[in-house]
Amino acid sequence: MGDIVKKLNHYISTYQQPRILDLATGAGNFIKLLTDLTDDYREIIGIDKEKSAIDMARKHFSNERIVFKQMSANHLNFKLASFDIVCFSNSLHHVTDLSQIFKEIKTVLKPDGIVIVAEMVRDRLTDAQKSHLLLHHFAAKIDRLCGIIHDETYTRKEIKNLVTSHSDLTLLDHWMLRYNRKKSNTDEEIKWLLKTIDKLSQKIPKHAEEMDDLIDEGREIKTTIEKYGFASCPTKVMVLKR
Repeated sequence: MGDIVKKLNHYISTYQQPRILDLATGAGNFIKLLTDLTDDYREIIGIDKEKSAIDMARKHFSNERIVFKQMSANHLNFKLASFDIVCFSNSLHHVTDLSQIFKEIKTVLKPDGIVIVAEMVRDRLTDAQKSHLLLHHFAAKIDRLCGIIHDETYTRKEIKNLVTSHSDLTLLDHWMLRYNRKKSNTDEEIKWLLKTIDKLSQKIPKHAEEMDDLIDEGREIKTTIEKYGFASCPTKVMVLKR
C-alpha cells in the first residue's frame, strides 16, 4: 500500500496522543489498520450497536488503551468535543440515516478534529476483486431477508456524493486505498471462502421465496472464486474537517 497508507498516517500524525472514535467498528478491522500505522494515541474507542460484534472485537485486542462499547452511531453518549479523530469504515451501506450520524459526529468532534470515512468500492474491479464484491452482495441479500440493514456497496462517485450531501463538513482530501495481492490464493484460502459461502447459505430463512435462487447464486460465486481467485476490493478514503 506504500505511499497511500503514508497519506493516511500523515493526517493521523497531525495530532499528538489523539483520542480516536471508531463508529460501527465490527470486529475492529479499521482499528487494526490504525494501530499498524501508529502507537501514538491516548485512547481508541470502538462502538457498535451489535453485542456480538463488540464481543468479537474485544477478543482481537489486549491493549488497555483500546476499549469497546455497545452503542449506536445514531446516539453517541460521549462528552461534547471529546475526540480528535472519528472514523467510519465500511458502514455507509449499513445505515438508513446518514445525516443523523454526521450530526452526532459533529457533537463529539473537537473544533480542529477530522473525520475519516473509508468504504469499499464496487467499480473498476479486477476479476479477483469481483469475487469479493459478489460474496459481499450475496451476504447482504441474506442479511436483508433476516431483517438486517445491509445494502449493496457503492461506486467511487456515489460514495463521495453520499458523504458530501449528508454532511456539512469540509472535504479535505480523498484517495483510493488499494491492497497488495499475492499472485494467487492458497488452497486453504479458497477452501475457507467456499466454506464461508456454505455458512452464509445456511442463514437463508427456510421459507424465503428467494431460497432456491440464492442457493444457485452461492454455487455460481464458488465457481467464480475457483476460476478467478479472490482479492479485496479497493477502498475509497475521505478526510473531512469542520
